[in-house]
Amino acid sequence: LYAEQLENWYKLFSKDQILVLDFSNPWRFLWDCLAARSFCRSRKIDTILDFEFFSRAGAILSYFLGGFMSRRIGLVSSSKKKPYCGDLYNDKINYNEHTHISKIYESLAKRVLQEKEYENIPVPLLHFSGVKVNKRLSLGLGEGLGDLGKTQVVVINPSFQDLLPLRAWPASYYKELINKLLRTNINISVLIVGKKNEVKFSQQFCSEFLPKRVYNLVGQSHSLMELMYVL
Repeated sequence: LYAEQLENWYKLFSKDQILVLDFSNPWRFLWDCLAARSFCRSRKIDTILDFEFFSRAGAILSYFLGGFMSRRIGLVSSSKKKPYCGDLYNDKINYNEHTHISKIYESLAKRVLQEKEYENIPVPLLHFSGVKVNKRLSLGLGEGLGDLGKTQVVVINPSFQDLLPLRAWPASYYKELINKLLRTNINISVLIVGKKNEVKFSQQFCSEFLPKRVYNLVGQSHSLMELMYVL
C-alpha cells in the first residue's frame, strides 16, 4: 500500500488491524515481513486469505506468514493458459475469469464462515450516507447523476495505468462496452472513475462520448470513502 492509500484504510480500520509491508527498500521489506510473521504467530492467526489471482507474491507471503501449520485459502486456475500462483495453498478455490471478482471473493469469505467456530461472527456493515465529499466531486456527481428516478447509473473504472498491464482490459474494449450500454438504454448515465495520475488519459478517453451521457470523475474522489460513496 502506498502512503495515500494507508490514510484511506486507517479511516475504515484501526491502525493495529493493518500490517504494512514497505517494499521501497528490500531490507525494509524483509524486516516488515519478519515483523508480520511474528505478529501472526503471537496472535495465533490460523487462517490466511489470499485475494491475489495473478501473481505468486501473495501465495509465497501467505506461506511465509502462516507456515505449514496454518490454513491458507487462495485462488487457483484449472487452465494451464491462466496465471499459476504455485501450489502453496492447502485450501484452494477455483478462479474463473468469466465470474465477477466480487463473487469469487465472496466464495473466499464463505469458505471460512462456513466453519462452525466462525458461523456466529457478526459481519460489520459500512455506511456511507453521511460521508462528506469534496466540492468538486459533489458538483460532478450532481451533474452526472441528475434525477435518479429517471437515470440508471453505471460506474466504470477503466484502470488506465494498471500496475500489471498484462491483466488490464484494453481501453478499446471499455469504449465498446460503454457504447453498447448507451445504445441499449437512453436513460443510462456512465460515470468514469480512477486515480489522480489517470486524469490525462481519462480526458482523451471521455472526449469520444457525448458529454451528457458519460461523465469524467477521474481523480475527483480524494479518499477511499468518497469512492465508495460514489459506488
